[in-house]
Amino acid sequence: VARVESIFEDANVAAIISATEYTQQLAPPFSTRIMILDELLTHKTSSTEHHHQPVAITPRDACYVIYTSGSTGRPKGVIVEHRHAVNFVRALSSVYHLNESDRVYQGFSICFDASVEEIWGAFSLGGTLVVPSANVARSTFDAGQFIDAHGVTFFSTVPSFLAMIESELKSVRLLVLGGEACPSELVNRFATPGRRLLNTYGPTETTVGSLMAEVDLT
Repeated sequence: VARVESIFEDANVAAIISATEYTQQLAPPFSTRIMILDELLTHKTSSTEHHHQPVAITPRDACYVIYTSGSTGRPKGVIVEHRHAVNFVRALSSVYHLNESDRVYQGFSICFDASVEEIWGAFSLGGTLVVPSANVARSTFDAGQFIDAHGVTFFSTVPSFLAMIESELKSVRLLVLGGEACPSELVNRFATPGRRLLNTYGPTETTVGSLMAEVDLT
């Protein structure tokens, strides 16, 4: 709770949109305004309510802020602008070769910038975002079975998680590994004919990923 409060104070958060189950710890003196989504949805919109005009967004406006651990141990907020996120998402079709037929697995938390790669990789191209439950996403055995059962074609993960998956992931045509060193054993196992295996890297400040190498057995 202290870390959450520290982040909200640092980011000057005006309001939190959440659900009842996640707000039990945010009791007074937590001062940020909390909007409980499930409670709001139970009330019908009245015609007398005020409707706010859309806010004009420019490419240089902040798109999101992600807090890293920081070299000092204190969370450090990294601001990513809309133009940065859009530039990265556009590269997913030209570099990753994603298209509307792809089924994209969302295994990363939305608190981690790699989720931008998954969510907008699917939505920006008309593909399908395949979202597992939290329990499935945490289990390498369940995740492998889930990917097979749902015909996932794009899977992005970290090498240590992939190493514990027993499935061959036959439906996956594009496998992206990042965040850690990529061992040769994983390349030997997963760089199969008909599948692209990409090794990517990028600190939060460069918007998800900024370096990419295609890995194969030759």
